[in-house]
Amino acid sequence: MSSFSQATGFFSSQTVKSFLVSFAALLSMTVSGQSLPIPALDSTLHVLHRQSMFNGTVLLAREGRVIYSKSMGATAPDMSEPITSSTAFNLASVSKQFIALLILQLKEQNKLGYDDPVRKFIPGFPYPDITVRHLLTHTSGLPDYQVIVQQHTNTLDTLSNDDFLDLLADIRPEPLFAPGEKWKYGTTGYVLLVSLIEKITGMSFGDVLEQQIVRPLDLKNTFACALDVRYTHARTRSRALGFERKYGNYVLNDLTRFDGVVGVGGIYSCAEDLLAWDQALYTGKLASTAALRELFSPGKLNDGTPVNYGFGWFVDSTSRKVYHTGSWLGFKNLIERYPDSKTTVILLSNSTDGTARDAVRALLNGKSPQIPHSQLIRNVQLIDGTGTAPRREDVRLTDDRIRELGQLTPFPGEQVTEGNGRVLAPGFIDAHSHHFGGLDAHPEAIPSLNQGVTTIVIGQDGNSYPLDTLQHFMDYHKAAVNIASYTGHSTLREQVMGPENLFRTATPTEVERMKSILQAEMEKGSLGLNTGLEYEEAFYSSRSEVLELAAVAARSGGRYMSHIRSEDINMNDAVEEILDIGRKTGIPVQISHIKIAKRDQWKTSLLLLERLQAARAVQSLP
Repeated sequence: MSSFSQATGFFSSQTVKSFLVSFAALLSMTVSGQSLPIPALDSTLHVLHRQSMFNGTVLLAREGRVIYSKSMGATAPDMSEPITSSTAFNLASVSKQFIALLILQLKEQNKLGYDDPVRKFIPGFPYPDITVRHLLTHTSGLPDYQVIVQQHTNTLDTLSNDDFLDLLADIRPEPLFAPGEKWKYGTTGYVLLVSLIEKITGMSFGDVLEQQIVRPLDLKNTFACALDVRYTHARTRSRALGFERKYGNYVLNDLTRFDGVVGVGGIYSCAEDLLAWDQALYTGKLASTAALRELFSPGKLNDGTPVNYGFGWFVDSTSRKVYHTGSWLGFKNLIERYPDSKTTVILLSNSTDGTARDAVRALLNGKSPQIPHSQLIRNVQLIDGTGTAPRREDVRLTDDRIRELGQLTPFPGEQVTEGNGRVLAPGFIDAHSHHFGGLDAHPEAIPSLNQGVTTIVIGQDGNSYPLDTLQHFMDYHKAAVNIASYTGHSTLREQVMGPENLFRTATPTEVERMKSILQAEMEKGSLGLNTGLEYEEAFYSSRSEVLELAAVAARSGGRYMSHIRSEDINMNDAVEEILDIGRKTGIPVQISHIKIAKRDQWKTSLLLLERLQAARAVQSLP
């Protein structure tokens, strides 16, 4: 066997991006053809590893011959033991293909039929119409294992496969749909298949796996492992632990109480063993060739509609491949098989980050992967917006997202900005803005950004634009600030009543039309209802009209902001109106201008604030 392992050195993210674009343009054949993008793959993995976005092993083979193998990182957070191609990883949902193969073997031994009811093998199973095939193809309709366990057990409970059977018989959760009616990926079916295997064979699942697959293929580091000690294997000492980065450190992200069963995951294997497993699926070593074809045949619903899942494998007829991913806690895995060219792709990782898996899949399909850009802002006075005290921190960004905070060390080649003790805070939100009108001529929005404002909220004082109009504007102008908007009450009145008929109350029919428009805007993302009741376009509206519209916004989880009806002679009544709307609809309300215009009332501001505080306190009571 030969392997590509030449060191390519370290490149910046931008350099690699440019290289990959050029490489993709030159690449005439993808993995399903004759060529494999090995140089680009190797460079990508190096960049991701040095940015702590890949920790694991990748193996590519054609016709059983290894043409690329690369392992990077360590088996545990302490970084003491390096990963190799023989390191065992929690396969997560990649485990399903082993379970499916064991079921197939029982079928060949005439110990079960795919269309046999599960109850035939598991007495007391509470769903008489669910068959073995339904479990294999995710068409049983049963809720997901984790959902069932979360709803019906204590946070300290860990269930074995037998315990889960008892729980099902006890609570009998309602199926999501009738067996075979729909397809919904989940874990419950394969947890039950493990129990079925144990019932039929009279052996523990770990022993069945060892006897039927591990020994015949002479696998070196493949075994079942769960929190239930029945499955604990002596070779678990060599397994990789799942972990993740937090505050610049690596912390454990491994097994939880949900790992008492096998079927959610619970099978461990290494890249070398998975290649041997892959090659055995081309032969009759584990089952007949005809039987193996059933693994990779798309399932069907009751009405004959095909689904893109066979027995433990996704089936992609367009790309002519079968594959499965596995994602659980720190583990992000992939196995892809291209039977036409007998090409195999294996990726096992234990660092929680799925960026490398996405990049590998993109490369092998002739696309340029998205290599995140990492930058570090060091030594800043961080104000994080939560109300906690300012603190000295470093901040790492991946593209446009904050990745981590803490006392951080730069990655090799990472862009570093020295904060020199300056204040760093999230972008401020201008909750009442009229700056939108200038963004067409000045989309860079320098006056706002210079003040730290990165989001402006418009639709103020009762006037707004339709959400579709705003979306079109942003698509065209690419403004430097984010925009959120309320729906203006005056705008609704003008749209429904016409500009010449605003100086009266709206009819019930007109109010219904306004409510319908508002509901549509709420569904498109409006923040809620905004009124300018002191202005003539809305001054003649009744309290009932505003109340009905506010109730529409409330049902969609919106808010109500108002330039209230009076700020002078009738101010007390105007304040009472907005408080009444809040009480009756349960909607959060905000007075967009708190000012007292009458000179002889200027000294009553404290009384106004006390009134608002009292209303807030009453509304907060359970």
